[in-house]
Order: sequence, then C-alpha cells, then structure tokens
Amino acid sequence: MKKRKMSSAEMNKYLEKQRKPVRGIFRNYYEPGKKMAFKYKLDKDGAEEYELEDGKEYSLPLCVVNHLKEDGFYYEDSKIVKADGSPIGDSEKRVNYYGFDSLEVEDI
Repeated sequence: MKKRKMSSAEMNKYLEKQRKPVRGIFRNYYEPGKKMAFKYKLDKDGAEEYELEDGKEYSLPLCVVNHLKEDGFYYEDSKIVKADGSPIGDSEKRVNYYGFDSLEVEDI
C-alpha cells in the first residue's frame, strides 16, 4: 500500500506537534548516573544538541522524547530450555539503553 504525501499544512501541523515540549526525567539505564550527549535533527533548520544527565528533569520536544523511548535499545537473545536441559526455543528481550519518564498528565 502506497503512503500518500502530506500537504504543506499537514506537515506544518505535524512538525508543530513534534516540537511540543514535554516535561520529564531522563533515565540512563546503560550507564546510570552519567551524562549522555547527542544531536537530533527534526527538519532542515539544523540539528539541536542535547546533554542529559541521568535522573534530572528536562523539558524536551516530543520528537526527542520519542527518539529516546523508541530508538535506544538492543535485543538480548536467550535460549528457553526444559527442566532436563533440552532446548525448547529462543527468546528475544528488548533492553533499553535510556528512556524518559514523562511528568505530564497526558500520555505521550
């Protein structure tokens, strides 16, 4: 199925929503207590640079929050075995490097 292109008005509305600030606490699960720095580019205006410290409260654009929640993970593989040690199958568990706990009432 082919996706239709957004009109200019629809794109502006989408970008406006993505820039909406969300207040919350940054979580660094990979290196607890440490800072993480990264750049994020929403549009052609250039990349924004962020430096976030674990456990601190921030106000970040929705697109950056979504990036933190959706893109910072890896899959951990493991084998499922019976009590006698014979294999049943494989399991894949999603492990987050970092996240963002929203302090907003509205679910993001």
